[in-house]
Amino acid sequence: MMNDRSWKTKHAGMILVIAAITLAGSIGHAQFPGMGGKKKAGAEGGGDVNAYSKSVSDAVGNGLKSRLLYLDAQANLAESLGLKTDAYVKASEAARAGEGATSDKQINAIKNSVVSPDALKERDAALAESKEFSAEAKKKFAEGGGKCIMGLIAETELLKQVTGLVQQGNAMAQSAGPMEKVKVLGLVKPVADLASILPGDVKELTATVSAIITIAKKQNIEIPGADSIKDKLGGL
Repeated sequence: MMNDRSWKTKHAGMILVIAAITLAGSIGHAQFPGMGGKKKAGAEGGGDVNAYSKSVSDAVGNGLKSRLLYLDAQANLAESLGLKTDAYVKASEAARAGEGATSDKQINAIKNSVVSPDALKERDAALAESKEFSAEAKKKFAEGGGKCIMGLIAETELLKQVTGLVQQGNAMAQSAGPMEKVKVLGLVKPVADLASILPGDVKELTATVSAIITIAKKQNIEIPGADSIKDKLGGL
């Protein structure tokens, strides 16, 4: 089981992760090599293929950061509920295997970082039980709940970003030449994969956050971000 110190050490870093995730294409390092220099493709959704490549790399990298944030939040919540965090640690280790890798490998790391169904059922049962917390447990629950809210906002913003990138890439491919089309479609694949993964995460986190807010109201626990979550996500 992870101790309190390990989670508190990560807390400051989580805030920085949110900033990175919610800025579309703000931070990126990996780029695919150009094919004959910069080219324009498609008046409506086209643009610079190299710039699109960078945006894809940024988005996938943010997807991995988002998954790590999600897992850290869930582990912290499990700890606050008095549950073992082994399943979340294992999934987090699988996700970290993709750090610094190519977009395809990062996507594979995200796919491999799945929390066991038993751990999720145990968490949901504990949330449904809504037992009375001690003062110390309330502090842990507030921290875990706050991180879950942060993760939900981050993944919701990221889903909007990757959905737009899929649409942009498909538009570019339609007006591209044969060789460039192959490259563009190759770039679309990782963001398309991410766009198919994120809705499930968002749905699960939405249900979890809803349960957290319900418990918080009953036990008078102040959850960081709870007051603004409705405005940011259209209500829970």
